[in-house]
Amino acid sequence: MDQHPAAPEWFQDAKFGVYRHWGAFATPEYGTEWYPRTMYINGSNENNHHKSRLR
Repeated sequence: MDQHPAAPEWFQDAKFGVYRHWGAFATPEYGTEWYPRTMYINGSNENNHHKSRLR
């Protein structure tokens, strides 16, 4: 580990950077990006919404 720099040279020289990850979860139809998790919690708003959409 001592033989390698902690970060690539281009990263060490960077003055400004923005990191964003975009995925299907980033634009939820209902609620927040936690929708896939909270839809399985019985009684949560997301769970009730999910159940109502299945009928």
